[in-house]
Amino acid sequence: MHSIPITGIGGTIPVPFRSKISFAETSLLHRVEPLIDENTVLVVHPPPWGVLDAALGRFHVGSVNLRHFIESVQPRLVICGHIHECAGMDDIGKTRVVNCSMSRNHDGALIDITPQKELKIAMI
Repeated sequence: MHSIPITGIGGTIPVPFRSKISFAETSLLHRVEPLIDENTVLVVHPPPWGVLDAALGRFHVGSVNLRHFIESVQPRLVICGHIHECAGMDDIGKTRVVNCSMSRNHDGALIDITPQKELKIAMI
């Protein structure tokens, strides 16, 4: 039996107002970096900047630091949410990014992942 490494960060990206769930994202990203390799699934709340993050269809509101982190570390899969109008999937380099938030057209994602095989992802 093979295992799939999964790590995650709770909270949301810094926002311009006081929030109890906002995290100091750079320090948390540095803390989880040693846990991540090309087989890892990274679970985060916000999407990376520029990928599945367009609020109101116009404004990119994802995390810039998360985007740079993904480009640098290249985990196998990033699962995010937060921006409900952008549910779907896209890629950053070798990393598949899935925004599985509930939207007008989707109620999440079904992800079939096994070591060394192609990901099977269905938006449901």
